[in-house]
Amino acid sequence: MRDYDRAIELDPDNASAYFNRANARTQLGNLQGALSDFDAALRQNPEFAAALANRGVARAALVLQSRFGVGRSSSVVTASRDGLVMATPVRPKQRLLGTLQLGQHDGQQ
Repeated sequence: MRDYDRAIELDPDNASAYFNRANARTQLGNLQGALSDFDAALRQNPEFAAALANRGVARAALVLQSRFGVGRSSSVVTASRDGLVMATPVRPKQRLLGTLQLGQHDGQQ
């Protein structure tokens, strides 16, 4: 996380740095911090489709956490090899609500 913080400190207009830190924060369960970073990435680059999509997933995860009272110990958002996965925690067989690819962004669209 420190590397992302430093990258943003050196180049506060770097949408990719905000996007990558947002994805890291999502994986750590810091959804509010992730939303803030996705917003910052989109302020720098309003056409950043991956940031827009991942922000939507983070928003949906916050709604699920609030609605079902899910804490970090049974997080509604998990990062898997295949991407960001959201599942409801209320059924034994968790229902998949959506997936998005997480990954580093090199500044290319």
